[in-house]
Amino acid sequence: MAKKKAATKKTTSKKAAKKKVAVKKAVKNPSGSSSALTADQQKKVRKLLKSKDAGNVKLAIGLLESTDATKEDWNDVFSTTVLSQLVNTWDPAMWNVVAAAFQVHNSLLTAFGDVAGERFGKLSGNKQVSFLEVLLPSLQPQMSPTISICLSKHKGWLDLDGRRVCRTRRQGTSSPKIDPC
Repeated sequence: MAKKKAATKKTTSKKAAKKKVAVKKAVKNPSGSSSALTADQQKKVRKLLKSKDAGNVKLAIGLLESTDATKEDWNDVFSTTVLSQLVNTWDPAMWNVVAAAFQVHNSLLTAFGDVAGERFGKLSGNKQVSFLEVLLPSLQPQMSPTISICLSKHKGWLDLDGRRVCRTRRQGTSSPKIDPC
């Protein structure tokens, strides 16, 4: 009798545990939409992203697009940590690939731009200019929002085509104006 009671108790606790997991999933995803990717697939995509290679990142994005990954899948895969790692590559090819993929995911594009702008603002003036010199020639149109955030963090002057340009404020406004120094 005691064995039967113990077996029933184990079964009940397993059912309760499964129910808790189901409730957690429902709370995490209240819209009821299901993830198109399994946890294992998400892990593999993250591994490609963490390689910090533009080709692997492009492959990971292609996999997400080909599996019709949901918005939740994209947000899970491109966590703040992953976005930081991608920004910290300071690789224009990487940034262009990521920005192109995020064109249909506005929240991710905004988050990527915010992280990029924050990190760019922490660079010294010389490092900012050096990065811009590498980035601007390879700039793709989809990078415009991210670059505008970065440029808004730039303090000082930029040397455009050998002409020194200073950032000043327009009279009566808070918006910057580019003037020759």
